[in-house]
Amino acid sequence: MRLKIDIFSDIDFNYYQHINHFLYYGLKDKYEVRFLYRFYMHHPFEKKYINKLLKLFHVKKKKGEEDFDQSIADSIFRIINIPHINSFFDRINSYIVRKQIGSVGDICITFVPSPSLHYVLEKYKKKIYYCVHDSKQQGYGNTIINFEKKIASSYDYIFCDNEIVLSRLLDGDRKHHNLLDDNQRKGSYFFVDAPIPDPFFNIEPGIEYDFVYFGSIHENIDFNVFYQLAQNYKILIVSNECCKLQTHDNLYFESATSDINKLARHISTARCILLPYANTEFNNTVTPAKINQSFATGLPIVCSNDFFVVKYNLISLHDIMDSGFLNIEWHRKDVSSLKCSDIINKIESIIVSD
Repeated sequence: MRLKIDIFSDIDFNYYQHINHFLYYGLKDKYEVRFLYRFYMHHPFEKKYINKLLKLFHVKKKKGEEDFDQSIADSIFRIINIPHINSFFDRINSYIVRKQIGSVGDICITFVPSPSLHYVLEKYKKKIYYCVHDSKQQGYGNTIINFEKKIASSYDYIFCDNEIVLSRLLDGDRKHHNLLDDNQRKGSYFFVDAPIPDPFFNIEPGIEYDFVYFGSIHENIDFNVFYQLAQNYKILIVSNECCKLQTHDNLYFESATSDINKLARHISTARCILLPYANTEFNNTVTPAKINQSFATGLPIVCSNDFFVVKYNLISLHDIMDSGFLNIEWHRKDVSSLKCSDIINKIESIIVSD
């Protein structure tokens, strides 16, 4: 009988592809894997959501609501759930979630450090927490921060994409290893740099646009970067939040896509990749997957965040504004060791052992 693995995701399935999705695709052919989403950390108490919640029934795939490949549709589940409020609601949420997912699998991989799932996840034989956020900077509150530390000390394995966050999570008194170090792949705590899907390694620079940005547009993105560069350069923005930006003749938009090959084609229409991150404290403890993905393309990367420019040796936006597009100096970085398939294989060898 094949191992049953459930992935509890904090993001939608039809969204930018992250490690949540890479694990699903990398494991589904060998094991019985379910992708369960989207579990909330904050309170989406809108009327529409409450009406759904009160029904307390299994919402699988509604016709026309999602666009899944039929070969995987039976393993993708949108789950109605309540974010953490208090222990009473945590137990209610456990009932709601269990009613929707039925029996639990052998292994859970959760991206959701919330007490609201505690009574569900404790039923699994093996528990893995994959940390991709800084709970402190996300404003999750002390209850969730303390719970996250609790599961870090009690779950079978902890993976994290940021060493600063991982050290804080382990209170600095437990040793962690780099997943890429084959000689030290022991223990329970691992730093895992953001993996890169294969299509990013096969991109040739284009000439249709000067810059391309792909990703969410949120409060830690510096909107002014777009407007400043648009005075002289053409910018393609691949996002579902383009409505947050003002229109400009040199700003062009494409909808976000979960199709990695399609995203790679969008990127290949530009000469440079733009990372318009604001200089905020929040950005100091995040590890944008886009940085590694951008390195894989071989295209020059221009960034507005001073911390990222120094840490990853990127091209500073200030240099572009001061000296012009054609005078930039670019230092490439070899990220071939971060190919998605290799990273997933290493994770698999750990979580399905013994």
